[in-house]
Amino acid sequence: MKNVQTAISQRPFLFLLLIPCLSVVMHWRIFTTDLMGIHLWRQSETQINIQNFYRHDFNIMNPRNNSFNGGRDNIMRYEFPIMQWSIALVHKLFGESIAITRICMFLIGLWGVLGVYFMIKELFKDAFLGVVGAWAFNFSPVFYYYTMNPLPDVFALCSTLWAIGFFFRFYNSGQNKDAWLSAFFLSLATLAKLPYVIFGIMLAAYILIRLFKNGIKEVPKFFKIGLIYLVLLLPPFLWYKWVIPTWGTNGVLTGFFDNKIPLSKSIEILQFHFQETLPVLLLNQAAIPFFIFGLFFMFKNKVLKTEKGLIWAAIGLTIMTYFLFELNMIDTVHDYYMMPFLPILFVLIVYGFKKMWLLHRMSRWAAIGLLILLPFFAFKAVNNFWSIEKSYFNEDLMQNKETLRNLVPNDEKCIMLNDVSTYVFSYLINKQGYIFQDDYLPMPWIEDMVKNNHVHYMYSDSRKVDGSPEFQPFVESIIFEKGTMKVFKLKSLK
Repeated sequence: MKNVQTAISQRPFLFLLLIPCLSVVMHWRIFTTDLMGIHLWRQSETQINIQNFYRHDFNIMNPRNNSFNGGRDNIMRYEFPIMQWSIALVHKLFGESIAITRICMFLIGLWGVLGVYFMIKELFKDAFLGVVGAWAFNFSPVFYYYTMNPLPDVFALCSTLWAIGFFFRFYNSGQNKDAWLSAFFLSLATLAKLPYVIFGIMLAAYILIRLFKNGIKEVPKFFKIGLIYLVLLLPPFLWYKWVIPTWGTNGVLTGFFDNKIPLSKSIEILQFHFQETLPVLLLNQAAIPFFIFGLFFMFKNKVLKTEKGLIWAAIGLTIMTYFLFELNMIDTVHDYYMMPFLPILFVLIVYGFKKMWLLHRMSRWAAIGLLILLPFFAFKAVNNFWSIEKSYFNEDLMQNKETLRNLVPNDEKCIMLNDVSTYVFSYLINKQGYIFQDDYLPMPWIEDMVKNNHVHYMYSDSRKVDGSPEFQPFVESIIFEKGTMKVFKLKSLK
């Protein structure tokens, strides 16, 4: 066993290569699969941003969607689209393809896996544990799923892992260059997804602990370090200061203060995440013994009384506060909102593995067996997530999307209903236009879109709208009808 540990410690990158090799094989069919599955809504939104950067406007300040509702332009600024713009750049080099997007996401994920190796190695000063942490993290089912799907949360998480790694390198070395790198990656993470700014608490906790121990003589040093982080966090601050006022009554901003769910529902959500999300999606069922060992020895060895332990406790409490604040938005469906928990969970897993490895010869065999089982349980947990059934959208539309895409020229703006997301429908048929929901589309609106916006086609799964007598005068012909889907060519109006 010690020979295995020594071999991995001496050639960590050789063993790290096993991770992408196995992961490519396990994800092979997904690389060329069009978007589908859990959270198709958010995936479609991201891919539409990428497409619009590639096809229409490469200005990174102008992320666009496909909706022109209300006569406005289609610019919609939420997170800073650093990931979407970068992937669009790759499309410009190699051509537009869903495979290009998935390959880019996979590579971003591998960059995050290397970030875990770096973070663990800095924390434990052990390359062997770094490899174990990278392997375990890669097979966290929630990461295993989203590392193939366009989601800025993945980029933000991976940037955060490097920010934490360089922070603890700074903790060990005291060199300002490590603080600059940590702040740079934290800035990238925050730009890509605002909630990841919470990891700035690691610096605040470190400064407070050192000031408490050493007094005000440390103030000049920490003023300089704090200034480094403030300077590099200025770009995300300016971006969100600009765009947040355009978000309206966004539930992500109000969180707990806009809580409209009863206490019983909140308890139900908490139970779900404790019983399902944590063990099955975040940890991996094969990693649960490591997690339990980690928790047990964390308290037994009073790790939280050490300086590093206090910093991680501050990170954990801050993430838990974020989780409780956004509980009504997370509900039981937004598993990717839970990804900020992954760094702290996998530090505990690695700590638990270390204790299991040192405990006994038999426990080492058990630890190796659990590591081998991780890919199996990741595959089992989420492999069926990539399916039409898990997309929770009109199956007739999804099964006929290629035909529906080719019925109408791509530069035609179309009416689309129903789509509560305002993203999925337009992505699936590859069109821009005017998107409606809840079987609601007043006839004067159709007349206005045909007359003033030169709309010639309507895609619909709403018999309430397209079956009404008032709609028939707008119809020139029905060019597609299958299942719940109909496509109409509309008459020109003067």
